Amino acid sequence: MKVKHLLQCHLLVKGLFPAAAGASPRLPGLEGMLAFGGEQQLFEGGAEPWLCNAFGVRRQHDWPVAPFAALGDGLAPGERYWLRADPVHLHLLRDSLTMADGVPLDLTLDEALALAATLNRHFAADGVQFLVPAAARWYLYLAIPSRMNTHPLSEAIGRDVDRLLPQGADAMQWHGRINEAQMLLHDHPVNLARAQRGQLAVNSIWPWGGGVLMQPEGTPFNAVWSQDALAQGLTAVHGIEAQPLPQSCAAWLHGITTDAHLLLLDQLDRADLRQDAAHWFQVLQQLEQQWFAPLLRQLKAGRVDSIHLHLAGFGRVRSYTVNHNNLWKFWRRPRPLETYLHD
Repeated sequence: MKVKHLLQCHLLVKGLFPAAAGASPRLPGLEGMLAFGGEQQLFEGGAEPWLCNAFGVRRQHDWPVAPFAALGDGLAPGERYWLRADPVHLHLLRDSLTMADGVPLDLTLDEALALAATLNRHFAADGVQFLVPAAARWYLYLAIPSRMNTHPLSEAIGRDVDRLLPQGADAMQWHGRINEAQMLLHDHPVNLARAQRGQLAVNSIWPWGGGVLMQPEGTPFNAVWSQDALAQGLTAVHGIEAQPLPQSCAAWLHGITTDAHLLLLDQLDRADLRQDAAHWFQVLQQLEQQWFAPLLRQLKAGRVDSIHLHLAGFGRVRSYTVNHNNLWKFWRRPRPLETYLHD
């Protein structure tokens, strides 16, 4: 008996925020898939913890994003404990610190290396070493693992950071290191020059995603389409080569016949879009035209066997599955996207 191999499409969509989605235009493709989709599954954790879990990586004290992302960025994690320590800009308000919506996206690699060199000189005695493979992605490794829980940077942008700082047995030590880093960065020549040009200063670091590289369990995916560092690191340990995301559904389907594919749509997750609603809507409409509507048509035509939507935002991932068995449920009417993103 010949076994039929199915084409499954998993879409991880980052940057869908209820407040923004509430003012968005109607999206027939995405809303149609959600209307036909099965019962919602809720994952407590952002896109990065969801990716770890989906690739069989278990939580340690924290979700070990850093060592796998470091691997994806071409570093060698070895057996050491790693943390992400990304460069950020904090706004000092009257009684709180808020993460800037515009995290320094224009930071150059040379600027990042100069800032990290200053931090490395100061923290060398603590056994802390900063590595900068990309301007916006900083890492550090420690001789002794830190026992603490953290929040991904994407969850902190635009929010009061006091309640999102590291927690746990070693958290206070890291609160102190963050304060020291802020003092070192305050009058750094790189930041002074940026201020003169009207650019945001890098006035703090954000530690998150700590852990050690571990042997993961299995994953349901046979192919992954993303240039995200974490996704590339996770695929590498499974012997899967992550491919760049194609421009559209049509380009992706060219030559694809079977297997379970994960596509990471992170176009909405850029920090600058959070302060530019018009641009956010424009990018969302592009995703509708290039991915959501065409995928629904391909499902109805039988070209794709099932679509799994994973909608990530504000520390949660909501998952829905739609397949041919759902399409006959004609009484399910599409609702605005916002209604699917609220509790």
